Amino acid sequence: MSAAAVSLRGATWGPGGTPILDRFDLEVASGTITALLGPSGCGKSSLLRVIAGLRPLSAGTVERAAARVSFVFQDPSLLPWRTVRQNVALPAEFGPVGGVDAAIAAVGLAAHADKLPAALSGGQRMRASLARALVSRPDLLLLDEPFAALDHATRAEMQALVLQAHAETGCTVVLVTHDVPDAARLADRVLLVEGPPLRVRRDLAVAAPRPRSAPELAAVFAAVEAE
Repeated sequence: MSAAAVSLRGATWGPGGTPILDRFDLEVASGTITALLGPSGCGKSSLLRVIAGLRPLSAGTVERAAARVSFVFQDPSLLPWRTVRQNVALPAEFGPVGGVDAAIAAVGLAAHADKLPAALSGGQRMRASLARALVSRPDLLLLDEPFAALDHATRAEMQALVLQAHAETGCTVVLVTHDVPDAARLADRVLLVEGPPLRVRRDLAVAAPRPRSAPELAAVFAAVEAE
């Protein structure tokens, strides 16, 4: 077993005293892809924000071994007054980054680097958001339903980019989704969750190598849907 990239012990958080996380425990092994799969509103996104340090706990602890953490939100969250290149380069204001233009090219936006977000499609804005997350070569990549609003072709391309980044850097990935195919294609571990308060209903290891064949994907679908 790899060392833990993320460790939560007794993590408790909730607005106005309403528990979204209640004494929640979780360990995520370094270098793995973990998918949190469950319905909207159960607390998945809140957990991701706790892991990122964006939500202070009322009790318990969260530890991150990662020095560099990147977050891809469901909404691309691009600065509207900055071009694609300027948005992707934003992490350079906080620390060293890799090649900005190379990251833009990797997500297929080289021809749009000088455009403002308003001139892009929804899929292109999400590509820019992913490029911004990857340019710092993160140790921990947190993805909050980044494929939810994408068409099938763009979704597949974005998934391939995440897998490429994982293969090249060995980063730990935590993906929030309510889509079984996302988890089946990407994850080494699928946590079926429900709530609130958030709890893990089932913890499934996925041993099939990536990319996964149709029979391997079907086996993962069956395991996820089995009771």
